[in-house]
Amino acid sequence: HFDQQKLLALAAEDVALGQLAHRRRTLPESAAVETAAASERELADAVVRAETEVRDLQREVKRLEGDVETVRARVTRDQGLLDSGSVSAKQMTDLQHEMQSLARRQSDLEDQELELMEQLETAEATLARAQEEQETARAELERAQQLRDDALADIADGTAQHEAARTDAAARIPADLLALYERIRTQT
Repeated sequence: HFDQQKLLALAAEDVALGQLAHRRRTLPESAAVETAAASERELADAVVRAETEVRDLQREVKRLEGDVETVRARVTRDQGLLDSGSVSAKQMTDLQHEMQSLARRQSDLEDQELELMEQLETAEATLARAQEEQETARAELERAQQLRDDALADIADGTAQHEAARTDAAARIPADLLALYERIRTQT
């Protein structure tokens, strides 16, 4: 009778250890970490895409600014030639026609530049929003990792306690009965 009670105590420790092992394998905190990590990776990708778009738009704005400056320089040069009076009447007419064309070109370039600057402003706002969301996701990931680590530490503590209790319970059972118990336990 007393050996049976000892066997029941040993079986209870084995059940507790099995439950802790199952809990470790199916820990919801681990799933939360995976979800948070996936979310953080997606947002990191969104930040990279937004940064790329901002850099591309900045490069395009800079290119247009250079084009506008080139047109302005030509207008200034042509105006200088007109003001100098050292050109013939035909050249003067050609320069005036060229200056009108340059003015239209400059206006078109400035309009394109304004549109790009508006797109750049929108892209920068998108980038800032994506960076904020990524920081939030990173903080959520860290919190989920901390919760998972705390749960794993609790499981490790419980496992250590139940293993010590199992060792103690097994030491009080006769060897032949313990061997029979272990054989039946591994089979079932």
